Amino acid sequence: MLISVIALLIAVQQPAAPPGRDTVPPAKQDTTKKGRGISITLGVGDDSTITAGDSAGRAAKRIPVTPAHIATAYANEATRQLVLRARGARLAVDSTLRSYEGLTYQRMSAGIALRALARTRLAARGEQAARVSWDRDRGALIRITGARAVAPIDDDDEIDNDPTSPETLELPYVPGEDRLWPISRFKFDVNREEIIHPLGAGAEAYYRYAIGDSVVIRIPHGGEYHLIELRVSPRAQRWNAVIGSLWLDRESAQLVRAAYRLSAPLDVWLAVQEEAAADTNRRGKGKKDDDDIPGWIKPALQPMRLSLTAVTQEFVLQGGRWWLPSSRTAEGLFEMGPIRSPISWEERFTYDAVRGEPLPASRFDSLDARYGERLAIRDSAEKVRAAHGDSSARVVRTALDSLENEEGNQCRKTHRGSRVETVRRDGVRTFIVIPCDTTVLVHSADLPPSIYASADELFGETDRKELRDWAMSVQAMADREGGGGTNPRPTILYGIGGGLLRYNRVEGLSLGVRAEQRLQRGYSAHALARLGVADLNPGLELGVARSDPRRTIDLTAYHRLAAAGDYGDPFTLGASLGALLWGRDDGFYYRATGLELTRMPADGEGIHWRLFGEHEGAAAMKTNVSLAHLGNGRFAPNIDAERGDIGGIGASMIRSAGEDPKGWRLISSTSLEAAGGRFDYARGIFDLTLSHPLALGTAGSLTGVAGAAAGRPPIQKLFFVGGPQTVRGIDAGSAIGDAFWVGRGELGR
Repeated sequence: MLISVIALLIAVQQPAAPPGRDTVPPAKQDTTKKGRGISITLGVGDDSTITAGDSAGRAAKRIPVTPAHIATAYANEATRQLVLRARGARLAVDSTLRSYEGLTYQRMSAGIALRALARTRLAARGEQAARVSWDRDRGALIRITGARAVAPIDDDDEIDNDPTSPETLELPYVPGEDRLWPISRFKFDVNREEIIHPLGAGAEAYYRYAIGDSVVIRIPHGGEYHLIELRVSPRAQRWNAVIGSLWLDRESAQLVRAAYRLSAPLDVWLAVQEEAAADTNRRGKGKKDDDDIPGWIKPALQPMRLSLTAVTQEFVLQGGRWWLPSSRTAEGLFEMGPIRSPISWEERFTYDAVRGEPLPASRFDSLDARYGERLAIRDSAEKVRAAHGDSSARVVRTALDSLENEEGNQCRKTHRGSRVETVRRDGVRTFIVIPCDTTVLVHSADLPPSIYASADELFGETDRKELRDWAMSVQAMADREGGGGTNPRPTILYGIGGGLLRYNRVEGLSLGVRAEQRLQRGYSAHALARLGVADLNPGLELGVARSDPRRTIDLTAYHRLAAAGDYGDPFTLGASLGALLWGRDDGFYYRATGLELTRMPADGEGIHWRLFGEHEGAAAMKTNVSLAHLGNGRFAPNIDAERGDIGGIGASMIRSAGEDPKGWRLISSTSLEAAGGRFDYARGIFDLTLSHPLALGTAGSLTGVAGAAAGRPPIQKLFFVGGPQTVRGIDAGSAIGDAFWVGRGELGR
């Protein structure tokens, strides 16, 4: 799933074939290239005119570049010249690079948090290491030396020695490939249906450019190199437009360092709707897609978004001539309803030798003799498929598949030697060698000591962190002029998702509808309307928010039913079912009307603060209806909240340490609040949990909680003890006061 999510995030179309590797079209010169049935006419002059089509004559979809675009794309003439040089350098061929050898390491991780302010737990992680050899004439050789995967969220703390998918291992660099990973392999022109390359021909219709800072780097025994920052910002926020910095070598305009992100999330439901509309047009009206998700389920899955929040790349100079990738990372976030899943893809490359000469022929001779014919069969199968269809190609491949299955079975039985996969990736023939005994891969010296090691330990803290923070902090300087981007239609949320449908002893059955509208420059507007059938007291919220990958700042005016207490959330679906079916409502409620300014971290583990001014008052219990109360049962009484106007500030922070389920794990939570007005009070609460696995498949934890309030807090700001979140076995609110402490020990599987 992790690979699928990242693949959807960073590659939405099949890439075009890489360009030829022998000539470079100079700036301001039209050049025509042909390759693999693609005819491209490229101009890199002022007008950036470009036409492109495949063998069927289908043109790429993009906004035509106009003189107005050119006039507003560049901050000054120096910026324009730098972009044109960078565009030419992007097409440049490293004709002198003939071969290299080195070590590649990659790690893919996915986390999960079940609600907005919950800590993020590691859900799955996989890592691979390989020795790679590449030769311009002979192809590539990848020897997998380490591989392991773990899924602690599934209570599976056993490390798997499966080498996962060797296809995911990437070569550090192949001349002619695009250096701006992971946008595309190589594209001459831009296409609005794909991620829009900021240096692609025609990108002026989508981007603005400015020269930023400059820096001098000194390489031991390699001299000084001057880097110039090219800042790229989209004209309109799009899920497929990047924003960030490209650091270029002043002399060659080659990319040396990069930090960027996508300027807006990809709304999955919107993409599905657009694709469905396109399919309907192709099939004709009146034909329904049988695979469509039922409408009553969709609200529970909203919002569903994918974001590429930060990409960093660093290159290292090899042999005084070649800038080759040394590290690159991509971070993203998948959101589905209240669930957050951060994802990351990290790669590191080191080089043993980089040459202007080919590798010794003996490195490939044995593989060529034994497995080279397989590639020829695969290639012939592709040609047969193109000429006669899949059925004929399947016949051609039968003998090859039989041979590979026989060798694979023998490898699994004997656990001796290695098995070899032969593929052609991006035009490069590749031999992938995997040991038959995959148990040796888990403890490989090419892997970190622990799969739970932090990224800072593996990739360094300084430059990478600076690049990442810059990519996540920049805001899109978007406007409508010439950008062609428009705000999407409002998103309407209803149903059981996001707490919009709930049940409690004050409102009874309460129905809510939420509308969200994305605006420009990172802003969005939202509104919520709610009505409970028992109290008929409407709730309303109106707000505007500004978001970036690190945080969301939100200003909201509201009239709502609020919950007292520091533990549990009585507005969740589970709590509502408990109240409706079993007559157990552990919430304590009051009315609040006011204005608040909040900051929420995107990762859920930073500081969350709230500035507020509000009027608080009582909320009377209005219903005793539940399945358990069909006789004479009643809900427990609600608190009689004090009425008054207050203004104050609150802050909370969640921290966690330790991802290894076989080691120590520590979780801490701190909340502070102070207010003045009708009530003057200050309160704080601290929660600390330490856990560690024990014998016989069990685990133990110790929790300590303490809270205290000063001044004159109203009852709705006191501490409530009881219920499964504090002391199990006694009812919620059995003890209410201005100070408390709880110690708890737990033992379980």
